[in-house]
Amino acid sequence: MKILITGAAGYIGGLAVERFLSAGNQILALDKKEFQNKIQSPSIQYFQFDLTKDAWEEKIGKVDVVIHCAFDIKSHYGKIQDQHFNNLECCKRIWQYCFKNNVAKLVYLSSAAAYGAKPENIGKLLKETDSLTENIYPYGSDKREAEEIFVKTLKENQTANLKTYFLRLATVNGEKGKKRSRNLFSFLKGTPILPYADKNSARQYINEKDVVAAIDFLINRQDQPIFEIYNLAPSDILTLKDMAKLQKKMALRIPKWLVRLAFYLNWHILRGKIFATAPGSANSFIYPSNMDGSKITKIGFKYSKNSLETFQEVAK
Repeated sequence: MKILITGAAGYIGGLAVERFLSAGNQILALDKKEFQNKIQSPSIQYFQFDLTKDAWEEKIGKVDVVIHCAFDIKSHYGKIQDQHFNNLECCKRIWQYCFKNNVAKLVYLSSAAAYGAKPENIGKLLKETDSLTENIYPYGSDKREAEEIFVKTLKENQTANLKTYFLRLATVNGEKGKKRSRNLFSFLKGTPILPYADKNSARQYINEKDVVAAIDFLINRQDQPIFEIYNLAPSDILTLKDMAKLQKKMALRIPKWLVRLAFYLNWHILRGKIFATAPGSANSFIYPSNMDGSKITKIGFKYSKNSLETFQEVAK
């Protein structure tokens, strides 16, 4: 297969390049960032383009599959509108490219963040049929809107045969993921405490290898519907208190108002330099957005690791 992977210089995009290249596919790796440590192979081509600005479509030509990983995840102070434009414009152009060029399959990496972190999530596992409600936290809101734009575009191209799979990911981590920085947990890694705001503050961890395995599974599966959405999340859930215990840290409960204040001050006074605290991100620390990830298992996919095993892998 000839596969276009966007965001190929990034975290999941890079893992996808490695997996699908090793399987004997022809890879077109695209990113606006410079590629580090390029793989030397006649089966891969590298393209440094900005999806929102450059005329990349003709350079890429026709492909069989698109794996769309490119997305600005981290918000920068004073640049949220730029982030919003970049994320939605790159998705619009990818959707249009796929329909125009009769691409056979599209996989898009969405996020649990699109559901919205809120008190109503407590004690609930979100299903694919639940509404996407995030409209404050930039990353989650952009993911929600990108999905909505695709649904609209699909209606405008009802005769197309593009098979599309959206994967709403839980928190992704693993051997490569643990090297990332500028999130609250990497900031707290060397401290003896782990703060939490509510006994229900929790996370699900999807292993990075399971993300690319799920993409592979869906691309190679036959008899799938034209458009399907899957939550990608193991069944077990880790509360922040659980995580503190596993790391032999002291779990320190702090009031919700103090969490919001800390996030607010870090964002507006320190410009988010210590850890990412964009508007709305405090809610994702306080409230769960845990998902029912069983739908994909009912068609044969198996998770290799649960949340606990992935957390233990990165907490070493």
